[in-house]
Amino acid sequence: MPRDSEETRARLIRAGERLFAANGIEVVSLREITRAAGQRNATALQYHFGDRQGLVRAILARHSTDVEAERHGMLDEL
Repeated sequence: MPRDSEETRARLIRAGERLFAANGIEVVSLREITRAAGQRNATALQYHFGDRQGLVRAILARHSTDVEAERHGMLDEL
């Protein structure tokens, strides 16, 4: 993936995280996320993630390492 494409993807993920956290996953439109990410191309999110579920999966994947580390730490304490 070209560098600009990677940056676009990262911006969409960050915008999705912020908006989903503030308003809920089902309330925020994909268009709002695209706009918040500074994208002029209205289909940028669909290009990179396919749909809302694809974006949610990408957000979860971004945090999975930290979540797993925290989970293992909690299990170790038990």
